[in-house]
Amino acid sequence: MKPYCLMLSHGNMAIETLKSGEMIAGKQSTILALSFSENDSVESLRDEVNKIIESHVNDQLIVMVDLHGGTPFNTVVNHVLKAKNIKLMTGLNLPLLLEYIFSSHEDLDELSKHLELVGQDSIHILDAVHDTDDEIEF
Repeated sequence: MKPYCLMLSHGNMAIETLKSGEMIAGKQSTILALSFSENDSVESLRDEVNKIIESHVNDQLIVMVDLHGGTPFNTVVNHVLKAKNIKLMTGLNLPLLLEYIFSSHEDLDELSKHLELVGQDSIHILDAVHDTDDEIEF
């Protein structure tokens, strides 16, 4: 079975990224998204994360967060250091989520390494082509 996925972010990024992913790929039963807003306490986020992680103690779990060193990251990092069934990834984005959704990897280590490579390759720069008037086809 594919590892479960927990997405965490500042603001609504995780929830909205999941909505976008589901708009493209359909409803997902292995993904949960939590947001940390300015009105939330660190303790309430930590409590929610702890409940989710405890409910998946016998499952593989990949956690995607928006920012290394931010509050969502910090609420998970101690779990990762203690458990072999959890991987923590930073740089949450839609291409990363879609790759998780469509990936056939069922092993946590293989999936996390694959997602790391995809994440690193998901940023592209397109600039003006100065030497041609031809249109680019995609």
